[in-house]
Amino acid sequence: LFKVAILAIRQAAKPMANVLIARSIKYDRVKRTCAGAAQIMHRMEIRMKLFGTSIRVKEIAPLAEEEAIKQGATLISEGVVFGIGISLLVLETRRAKWSEGIKNEKLEKSFVNLDERLDGIEK
Repeated sequence: LFKVAILAIRQAAKPMANVLIARSIKYDRVKRTCAGAAQIMHRMEIRMKLFGTSIRVKEIAPLAEEEAIKQGATLISEGVVFGIGISLLVLETRRAKWSEGIKNEKLEKSFVNLDERLDGIEK
């Protein structure tokens, strides 16, 4: 049941992130953040593409504002989905360790009971 809940959350994460970005893109600060992130990614991408070639550029033309906002929103959306995925992975790992600890405790109690029964039989 727990794994089904995790799967449902992961499936809902992408649409939730898209809705969040679509609503928040109306605010100037979010637009500037998205555009700035996209411009940085654009410059890094162009530099990486040109790194292995003999082409050298002094200045990289920025993305159009509309395209930068769109790419930045996508980047933030993917970051939200990635963050949710990592959080669920950590949660599942902790739950598995906790469950394993309980199982080990039960096993230890069984061994103690068997030892006690053997001691009683030996006497």
